[in-house]
Amino acid sequence: MEVSIVATLFSWILLLLLALIFIGALPAVINQNIWLFFRTAFMIPFLIIIAGVGMNAIYQNNKKWFAFIAFIYLVSIIQFGLTYFFCYPIFASENIFLVHD
Repeated sequence: MEVSIVATLFSWILLLLLALIFIGALPAVINQNIWLFFRTAFMIPFLIIIAGVGMNAIYQNNKKWFAFIAFIYLVSIIQFGLTYFFCYPIFASENIFLVHD
């Protein structure tokens, strides 16, 4: 009895999260102005929640896969940090002191 209640509740929560993702995409779909494409940022928290639930399920079922995915995620974050904090500032400031006549 308790398992069916939990499964039903989980399916309703999953359905709610998916509905919120689709509702979050509507502002960008309805209006074609280029500056309104950032309105899909409303989907990001719900995608993070779904990713967290998936990672929790992987952690509980298979710790080796979780370690592999966590390692790939860590390498991606390090690559992003290197690009964002070191490479891009150097690239963006190359011609900043050039005087244009």
